[in-house]
Amino acid sequence: MHALAIAGSVALLGAPAPGASFRDCDVCPVMIVLPAGSFEMGSAASDPARGADEQPRHRVTFARPFAVAKYATTRGEFARFVAESGYRAAPGCLIQRNGSWFDDRRAGWRRPGFSQTERDPVVCMSWNDGAAYADWLSRKTGHSYALLTEAQWEYAARAGTETPYYWGTKASRAYANYGTERCCAPAAAGKDRWLHTAPSGSFPPNAFGLYDMHGNAWQWMQDCWHRNYDGAPADGSAWLSGTCIDRVMRGGSWNCGTSTIRAAGRELHDLSGRYSVVGFRVARTD
Repeated sequence: MHALAIAGSVALLGAPAPGASFRDCDVCPVMIVLPAGSFEMGSAASDPARGADEQPRHRVTFARPFAVAKYATTRGEFARFVAESGYRAAPGCLIQRNGSWFDDRRAGWRRPGFSQTERDPVVCMSWNDGAAYADWLSRKTGHSYALLTEAQWEYAARAGTETPYYWGTKASRAYANYGTERCCAPAAAGKDRWLHTAPSGSFPPNAFGLYDMHGNAWQWMQDCWHRNYDGAPADGSAWLSGTCIDRVMRGGSWNCGTSTIRAAGRELHDLSGRYSVVGFRVARTD
């Protein structure tokens, strides 16, 4: 993999081949360049788990390359942001215990209800927390960072494939950390030995060199929630019409079943909510 490490020097237009990596600063996330291109967004008719909210399937075209973080934002990366910026996430997080959810006012990204390493994806994140982190990166680097759009995420997750998972048609714990088939509880078996979050990079990357696009922790999207794709943008931009109180999440998590972690799977939550299964990832478009 070709790596670029000079802060502020990477131009994405005409960038190196897909998979090229760079960092804009010593505390910035490692970014992977994705190529311009098109894909079919939504679930295929052959997908037995396809949902009405994943329809109609439609073509999305990215006219320019963009970059996506190699990993979901880690606990260590978020801690460095907090230390440098003074940002304070509001207290409290919905924690899952014994199959039920509890609003624990003492919990938060430092105390999500289970142990983590600094390499684990940060959780107990609201949409606002993710947006604040992206804004900080933008100010720090002079580049345009943001939460991924829903189209960017699915294009990145599929990495040129049309199957439910980047590795094929069947879910596998050799490739992702996910939960029991019946919602919602953690599970561990085989290579997936974590009941909760796994350290980033514990499973193989997809063809774009991105890790944990399926499972581990949900990822907030820029987009406002819509119940289907009628009227969705065809250029990969964020869909920001509507009230936008509810925002889209993608990827599934450590307590989700196999249908939820598919590349086409979608979910929504209140943008101010914090859950021990939800984190985020960033993109850069300039």
